[in-house]
Amino acid sequence: MLTLRVDTIAKIVKGQLTAGSGPECPEGISINTRTIKKGEIFIAVPGKRYDGHRFIYQAIEKGASALIVHKRIKKKSCKIPVVTVDNTVAALGHLAAYYRRQFQIPIIAVTGSAGKTSTKELIASVLSQKFNVLKNERSENNHFGVPLTLLKLTHKHHVAVLEVGTSQKGDISCLGQIIKPDMLVFTNIGASHLEGLGSIRGVFNEKKSLIKFLTKKGQMILNLDDMYLKKLVGQAPSVSKMTYAVQQKADFQAKNLNFDNNNRIQFKVNRELFTLPTPAYHQVYNALAAIAVGRHFGLTLSDINKGLKTSLHCSGRQKIQSIGGVTIIDDTYNSNPLSFRSSINSLNTIHAKGKKILVGGDMLELGELSEKWHRQIGKDILHSSIDVFIGFGRNARFIYDECCRDGDKVLAKSFVYLHYLHRFLAKIIQPGDIVLIKGSRGMHLERTVNFLEENLSQSRK
Repeated sequence: MLTLRVDTIAKIVKGQLTAGSGPECPEGISINTRTIKKGEIFIAVPGKRYDGHRFIYQAIEKGASALIVHKRIKKKSCKIPVVTVDNTVAALGHLAAYYRRQFQIPIIAVTGSAGKTSTKELIASVLSQKFNVLKNERSENNHFGVPLTLLKLTHKHHVAVLEVGTSQKGDISCLGQIIKPDMLVFTNIGASHLEGLGSIRGVFNEKKSLIKFLTKKGQMILNLDDMYLKKLVGQAPSVSKMTYAVQQKADFQAKNLNFDNNNRIQFKVNRELFTLPTPAYHQVYNALAAIAVGRHFGLTLSDINKGLKTSLHCSGRQKIQSIGGVTIIDDTYNSNPLSFRSSINSLNTIHAKGKKILVGGDMLELGELSEKWHRQIGKDILHSSIDVFIGFGRNARFIYDECCRDGDKVLAKSFVYLHYLHRFLAKIIQPGDIVLIKGSRGMHLERTVNFLEENLSQSRK
């Protein structure tokens, strides 16, 4: 982090130095006392479960060099500088925005309803064949994760790739003001975070609000197969655009899609063959976005292919492993109707010696439309090659209901308690089966992945 005096930081975050003097220079920023390092400034942000103001004295004990707060604290017992602001979350954003402007490197923002993290990882992997790349860790894409990622910039970095998420109206604009991206990559638009955004059109309007924060020579990369994103081709005429697609004619169009003997998906772009270490059909779109970015930054097709092959190992994002003759696909990181359908399509394309089993948990944050979207997933399963559906959660019951409408097509079960689900799964699973586990992060279905790993490993001994 660049060296800044505390009194300078106070001005940047629009606060006042209310305790201590101002010459100290923090060695970094932290919002978490569990990971704070000596010399870092502690910003007391409120979270979903805990308020950082509760841990101020713990931060001091661990060597915090200064504090940024928006609540009163006992100044007599605080012997380090204190900066008081109206809102500590906004202060974090102000600091990151200032810091970002100190660097002239390209900033790439990736947003959409599904595939953001995979696309970000693919782009970073491709660009890292030639450049030193900064990226969000995991999916730290919110008003905490994005600023903290930017504050990790150093002069050793050549480019930054930032995943940008939203759960309610205005989130994207707040992050756009901080990032001021040079390139926007849009993955797709679908039913996600409907509790906060209301409708798919609301999702689209929220995502596209990022465009107004593009730098003057900014560029957009769009998925032409998406019915909403293709509308952007005729908008923002001053913005340069590149397009990608599978079905539509585009600057980067995937053709001749097929699978090799290891269930790895292959496709051609402009006669060049690309291979992805996954059977997931939707990853082709994510890879196309990465190919477009790579070509824009002058990478060779060979380097791009290498970058694609060494990515896509994110935990919980269709990670594939084989234990005891059973193939386990871990897709537990998150879920919405768009990504759930992609998981179903993935199972459709994979060859299985045994049964195709889908363990599906609730899709959260869909608001009043939750039942409708869960029932639609059930209808999609009936028209798929899936043999067994096992639901977990209150809303997954609607998927189960639809699967039961044709009793001979899919063996369907629904559970409220996970240990009963595991007991049933252990009874029916056989070598040659493929098990895909899918659900929203809040359903914690990684527990089912862990159960299978332990159960199958023991049975193999």
